[in-house]
Amino acid sequence: MFTIATWFLGMVMQALVPPTAEDVREMSAVFPHKVSKAVAVAIAEGLRDDPSPPLLGNYHDETMLILEYAWRESTFRTNAVGDHGLSLGLLQLQRLPKAVAFDPKQSVIIWLQRAHEAYALCSDNAEEDRLAALCSGNCKHGRVEARGRYRRVMSLLAERPSNQEYTAAEDTSSIRE
Repeated sequence: MFTIATWFLGMVMQALVPPTAEDVREMSAVFPHKVSKAVAVAIAEGLRDDPSPPLLGNYHDETMLILEYAWRESTFRTNAVGDHGLSLGLLQLQRLPKAVAFDPKQSVIIWLQRAHEAYALCSDNAEEDRLAALCSGNCKHGRVEARGRYRRVMSLLAERPSNQEYTAAEDTSSIRE
């Protein structure tokens, strides 16, 4: 029986508890390809290890934001190379050694750090444009791209019920393909 208390508990869990790798894989179903087990584990562990609060207020929305960026940047490929060899890995990070950029968990952790920096740096931008520096290196040039990604995430979140309860994953290594 679904009650208001169950719904409320689900909402609290989304805000306070990072998703499991299984949750990440389920959320990725809205994209043309699901994420691999390794990418799902990397996103779940990266969110769990990030000391900052979620940019969008809860882990559910932040997970969808990471999935959107990873899909747009690399179609979830951890070994992607772009921008004539300057952008590397799952989230197409620059100015990193290949070993770091191609490691999905390290890539997620660094992307989260850079996303928080961009969000603060671009605080004069509208909310949907605050990751512009992450897209282009400055707060003006990446606004259209950041806005499009933000709107896509909001659209996906509006289509997908967000009252799912997430469970904390102590051991993400048991996920099956």
